[in-house]
Amino acid sequence: MTDKKNRIYFSTNMKNLKIVYSALLISLVPFGGFFVFLANSNGDLPSGGIILGVSIFLLPISWYVPLFFAKKKMIQEDLEPKEKFLSYSQSKIFSVIFLESGYMVNGVFYFVTASPIHWIGMGIFFAGMLLLFPREKEFFSLYKTREFPP
Repeated sequence: MTDKKNRIYFSTNMKNLKIVYSALLISLVPFGGFFVFLANSNGDLPSGGIILGVSIFLLPISWYVPLFFAKKKMIQEDLEPKEKFLSYSQSKIFSVIFLESGYMVNGVFYFVTASPIHWIGMGIFFAGMLLLFPREKEFFSLYKTREFPP
């Protein structure tokens, strides 16, 4: 019975995440293009607007790619629910790592170009990290290994 509940939980969770990621991709692509044009006040293309636009365009991809690989493992029938949950938690950790690198790139370009538009990019990536960082059981399940008995 619990295996059936876990399957329903994972399928519902994956469906919700697909909806969220699709909505983010659809909304952030024009949002990134808007910032490229917003930074283009004098008719030239400053590097700050291009970097911010590209990083915002890649934001949903950095969220979805690790989850896509975790989904392949989660749909296998021979894995226990605990292993599937561990794979899901690891995918969120990888997504946070990608988001942190986007945050760092925007921070470096802010200090190189002194363009305040990178603060917006840093804020977007920081919000993404806060939303996706594993919580409660997701985080603690990463440390339950057979090497360290309880």
